[in-house]
Amino acid sequence: MAALVEGEAPDLAAFADYREFLRRYYEFRRAGQPSFSYRFMATRLEIDPGQLSHILQGRRHLPPRVLAATIRLCRFTPRDAAIFEELVRLGRSRNPEEAARCRERLDALRAVEPGPAGACPTVSGCQAGQNERGPDGQ
Repeated sequence: MAALVEGEAPDLAAFADYREFLRRYYEFRRAGQPSFSYRFMATRLEIDPGQLSHILQGRRHLPPRVLAATIRLCRFTPRDAAIFEELVRLGRSRNPEEAARCRERLDALRAVEPGPAGACPTVSGCQAGQNERGPDGQ
C-alpha cells in the first residue's frame, strides 16, 4: 500500500489498485479543498455519487465511459494516464494470463521516467491531449 505524505498528491505509480489510488486522491483533494465531495467528484466523472462510493469501496469497477473524465479530473500526465488505464485493465482482468500481461505493461510504464507534460510513453500508445483540463480547469 502506498503511503500518503501530508500535503502531497499520491503517486499513482506506487499503487497496485486504481480504486485505492482514487480513494487516496479523494482524501488528498478533500484535505486541500473542503468543497471537494463525493457529489463534486461524481459530477465531474458523470456518474451517480452512490456509484462512486461503490467504486471507492472496491465493490464496483470504474465504467469505461468515464476513464477520460477521470484522467482529466486527476490531471494526469500522459505517462500517469497510461499507468491508470493499465491499472483499470488489471482490476478488470478475468484470468491470470491477462493479469500477467497487465502487470508486465505496468512494469514497463513505471520504468519510463516522467517526462515533460506533452511527452507520451511509447509503451502504451496513449493519445495526445488525453489529460487536458475541462473548461472549469478540473
